[in-house]
Order: sequence, then C-alpha cells, then structure tokens
Amino acid sequence: MAALAYLGDCGRTEDLVAIRAEFDSGDHQTTYAAVDAILHINLRDSQANAIRALIELQPESIKEPLLEALFEKGSSIETVSLTECLAHRSSDIRRVAISLLRERGAMDIDAAGRLILDPDAHVRLEALKSLVDAGRTFSDEEARGILVKPTASSGMLAGTDAPGERNWRRWRRERLTRMPLGDLEQAASNEFILDRTSHFVLTARRFSQHGPKLRQSIDNRFKAEFEVEIGGLEKKIGIGAETIDSLKSLEENIRKTLTREGLDIICQQGDKTDLGLVRHTLAGGFVELSTHDLAFLYKFGNWEDIQIILSAVNRSDRLSLLILSNYEGIDYSEVARTIYRIGRERLRDLFDLEIPIIILVRLINKLSSGDFRQFDDQLILRLLHSDSNALRQIVALRSISTLSKVRLRRLLSLYISDGIYFYDIVHLLDFGITISKERVVAATKRALIRELSFWI
Repeated sequence: MAALAYLGDCGRTEDLVAIRAEFDSGDHQTTYAAVDAILHINLRDSQANAIRALIELQPESIKEPLLEALFEKGSSIETVSLTECLAHRSSDIRRVAISLLRERGAMDIDAAGRLILDPDAHVRLEALKSLVDAGRTFSDEEARGILVKPTASSGMLAGTDAPGERNWRRWRRERLTRMPLGDLEQAASNEFILDRTSHFVLTARRFSQHGPKLRQSIDNRFKAEFEVEIGGLEKKIGIGAETIDSLKSLEENIRKTLTREGLDIICQQGDKTDLGLVRHTLAGGFVELSTHDLAFLYKFGNWEDIQIILSAVNRSDRLSLLILSNYEGIDYSEVARTIYRIGRERLRDLFDLEIPIIILVRLINKLSSGDFRQFDDQLILRLLHSDSNALRQIVALRSISTLSKVRLRRLLSLYISDGIYFYDIVHLLDFGITISKERVVAATKRALIRELSFWI
C-alpha cells in the first residue's frame, strides 16, 4: 500500500507495468491503491491517457481530489471519451460526464433516453434536462416518475428516494420560475397547505409585494396559515373528520417544511435587516440548518451566531436525517468556512468552543498560514493530544508546514515531556525539524490531500 501510494506521487510511465500486475492479481486490499497510482501516473503524462485508463479500469469509486483533477478543464476532453464515461460503473464518473456533455450541447439523445432510468438521481436529472434541451416535453407527473424512484429499502426508509425528491422539487421550482406571472398567480391561488411551491416561487419573484407577509408567517412558524387552511376544510361538505384529524397530526412537519422554505427565500434575498429573524428562527430549533442560512450568516453574522450554527449542527446530527426527504444535509465545509469568517478576529476564543471534530478538522485546514501561526503552544499541544487521530494529523501537518524549525523543536520537547504522547505525531514533528522546508511543504501538501479525502 505504501509503495503504491509512493508511486502514485512519484512514479513514471515505466512503473505502470508492475502496478498493473498488482491490479490484475485481484487482491482486494491493493486494488483501490493500484488504480489510484495508475490514474495519477497517467494524469502526469496526459489527461487523455488518464481518462482512457479510467474507462478501462472501471473503479467503483474514486477520491474527490483525483476526480476533480481528472476532469479539470473538461472542455479539452474529447466528446467520444465523455460519451464512453456515461456507461462507467461509478455514478460519480457518470455524473461528471453527462454534465460536461450537456454543457457543451453534445449529449446523445438516445443515451439520454437510457439514462433517465439510471440508479443515480443526479444522472437522471441531467438526462431529463438533456431531453428537454432537445425539444421533448414532459408533464409534471412524467417528470416526477423519472426523477423519483421508489427504493427497495426496508423499515422506516422503505420507498423513499430523498435525492430524487429533492431533484423533483428543483425541477418543478425551475419550471414555475419560468412560468408567466399570471399563470403562476393562478397556480398559487389553487394550492393547498401540503404543497406551497407555487406560492413560494411567486413570493420570491415579487418579494417587495409578498415579503412582509412571509416574514410574519416565518415569525409564527406558519401556525396562522395552517389554522386557516384547516378551518376552511372543516367548513367544506364532504370532508370527513378522519381526514381533518389526519392532517392535524401532520401539523408540525408541515409547518416545519413551510418555515424552512420561507426562511430560504429570506436568506436568498440577502437583506441585513433580516438577521434578527434568521437568528431567532434558527435558535428556536424549529427548522434544520441549510446552505442558504450559512451563506446569509457568512455575510452578516457575528460572534453570537457561531453558537447558533453549532447548536443547529448538533441537533441535526442527533436526528435520523435520511428519512427527511426535504432535508439536504449539512455541508460541513461550508459550516467551517462560515465559522472561520465570523470568528477570525477571535481565533483563540473560537477554539475554546466545543466544536464537533467533523467541523474542527475542516476549520483547521481552512486557516491561513498567518492565522495558524497565531496559535500559542498550549493550544497546539492540546490539539495534538486529541482523541481524534484525524485532528491530530491535521494539526501536526499544518504545524510542520507552517511553523519555524525553532518553534517545532520547542513543541516536540514540550509534547513528549509529560510522557503521554502519540508516536506518529512525534515522527511528524521530527520530520518537520530535520528535513528541508521545501521538501516538508511538498510532502505535507500530498499528505493533507490524502488525510482530508476521508473527511471532505
């Protein structure tokens, strides 16, 4: 494994024969590393060779940094190679290929017709868009049937396709956004409380008119709207008490969904005067954190919002989020980026907060070299004694690539002085002291990519 990783970094074309022999041996322990090395060596030779090797080897998965490097400057990749990638066993490869082909207007219509049945939700969405680009039309019912595929899962997750549901909502929202205003107003007037998509699209398009009402609705968590809808149903002839009771039992989930969608619109408008509303809504814990919240707080948030963000992350981590089809999950890198922007002037205080490891690792990686040097020895030593191997590794790697040899000698002496330490950290600090800075920086860069690929 170490030899394959080394050849991936430093190997030459003549090494490919030996690496391919290892791949062909079928040893499941080294197959992935062999593919990684072959692709890296080919990529140093040419992008075309690397793509050809990718198609030939058919790896089931590939690390994100390597995937990005393979398809960087995608416009230079031949259309025929991208078309071959549409049949790749890796959904990540199929996603990139269909996106690039559609972007250049070279997506084969027959292939798009087949890919609307693809297991991957994103591939199905891009295939559907390709067919529409070619002049095909689809009703909402047909589009939903393509984008949302029932799963064979058992238990509470039976029949759910969360990515497909999200893509369906995006598809419908985009269609409504392009709809003539009069038609959109008509669609919004006919909506029921269970689905307010047209209403929200109309609100976003005419925010100056509908914004004040939206703020009020978010402030009372759509309770008034829900009560009005239920009251109207109770007055209608033919609506049974059982139906009414069933809807009432869904009140909390319905209001949470409406509040989340409404708050996304507020955040997208980017009005600083809404900071109090956004802050109050998130702090109350009624809705989950979204990327729109993070983008808004990145621009306008201050110190008190860091704890609101962390509390929202902790709440979400305790939930079974997979069963919430309207929840897109937290982008921990964006959380780290937002917290760093807000807390940059108080870094020492920031690292005294209880930050989940999954965010802390990303946060340390995002620190500028100047900001990392501001850390005092006590803080660095505390992080180097963490129970998290990933956190220790990131801090050690940032230390040897950023700090002076004089300071590294002092840190190493302090680290081992109490007799409780980790040998790998000792070796890393010693490496930073004894090897030239140029080589340390180059090696650290590669090591960070490997370490972070498991986290980011």
